[in-house]
Amino acid sequence: MWPWLPLLAILFFGWIAWLTARWALDRRPQIVLTPSGFSWREWNEVEIPWSEIVEIGLKQNGFVRYISLTLRDPARYRANSLITRFFWYFRIRRLGHIAVPLLGLNRKPEDILEAVKRFRDGAVRRA
Repeated sequence: MWPWLPLLAILFFGWIAWLTARWALDRRPQIVLTPSGFSWREWNEVEIPWSEIVEIGLKQNGFVRYISLTLRDPARYRANSLITRFFWYFRIRRLGHIAVPLLGLNRKPEDILEAVKRFRDGAVRRA
């Protein structure tokens, strides 16, 4: 009845496998903290200045913990990829303007949150 359905399933699951392999094999830094700002490669490679981040928190959605960032002007820092926008819209938008999942990282969520706050507080004091 639907002769194209198997082909569509192969393409879809192949695409998911490719995305998963790309994510798993990527060894570049995912989260970059500098004295001037914060960047998360999956969201947007543009550095967000500390002065633009109003609130930082640790939140949870199901079994996944997130660093939640509330921005002064979220329209200036939109997600690059359609996949990130899709997941943000349907799953995590209630967690903040940017919600960084703390999965597959080599640090504890509390350590990452503390580092983010330490960098931000240092930038605020210098300004």
